[in-house]
Amino acid sequence: MEREKAMSEQEKIERRNWMSKEQKIQVARKLFASMRGQYIIGQALYIAIKELDKVPGAMKEVSNIEDMKLLMYNLFPMYKDTQEITENIHSEFPTTQSPYDSNGDESA
Repeated sequence: MEREKAMSEQEKIERRNWMSKEQKIQVARKLFASMRGQYIIGQALYIAIKELDKVPGAMKEVSNIEDMKLLMYNLFPMYKDTQEITENIHSEFPTTQSPYDSNGDESA
């Protein structure tokens, strides 16, 4: 496991390309059970819900969106929670241009 952490992302990708299907399934299960895996699945659900909700009228798959929300809110809430916190922070403390951004002069 320590070797896995020390590898670059590119090395991990290259290594996984040479794994057997069974090895890939084992790695995927470990990822699924990890905090990172939970976050990634939550992210996928959050983005998918947001995008599917944009579909107009009869083409909108409402039952799929509702099922995704059920999964996200109850099993994979981590990404949604971090997004909501970030949005709240940005609404309470709107970003303003730093005087240093205008011309790079610190005397501004």
